[in-house]
Amino acid sequence: MGTLEKIKNRKSVFNIILLSIVFVMLVYFAGECKEKYDFIKTQCCDSLECYEHFLKKYPNSKFFSEVVLRRDKHAYILVEKKNIIAAYEKFLDTYPESIWRLNVIYLRDRKAFDYAEKINTLSAYEDFLEKYPNTAWRTQALYARDKAYIEKALEEKDIEAIENFVLRYPKSAWIRTAKYYLRHPEKFRYDEEEKEEDFFIKKR
Repeated sequence: MGTLEKIKNRKSVFNIILLSIVFVMLVYFAGECKEKYDFIKTQCCDSLECYEHFLKKYPNSKFFSEVVLRRDKHAYILVEKKNIIAAYEKFLDTYPESIWRLNVIYLRDRKAFDYAEKINTLSAYEDFLEKYPNTAWRTQALYARDKAYIEKALEEKDIEAIENFVLRYPKSAWIRTAKYYLRHPEKFRYDEEEKEEDFFIKKR
């Protein structure tokens, strides 16, 4: 093979390599443009479904974090509008690492506490505290539970329940009221006209 042939072969190999590089770059930039286009289109669409679709299509996208933030905010707005415990629970299960997690927990607990207040029974407050032991509404729930406990004991004229209350909840906001009835058994009643006066003993 002559020198001229060798030069031609080398040029051919070089051209093939060059064309391959150009092709790869074109494919890469075409993909970049398509991803950018889809990102802009997703923003315009601005729906939970569009954000989810983009994240599935481009799991390694440079826009991934931004889309996650937008998706989670959109999902948060939707569950806040629904304002039901089931929706909050679903959000927490679906997006466990969302930056909106603490907000959703707060709203879920508030809704659950609202339900307990509507029922307004000892068991309702006990169920709430058992299900959400670390809730931001714990102080209010403990106060309401102890009030319901005292009311129930007075209604049933159950002095033993009052004694148990004093033993079980020595730091309760209602401990002075409970002790008052133990010191004054003659006051142990639940007359509607005197109930309000009796329950404000703890504030004296």
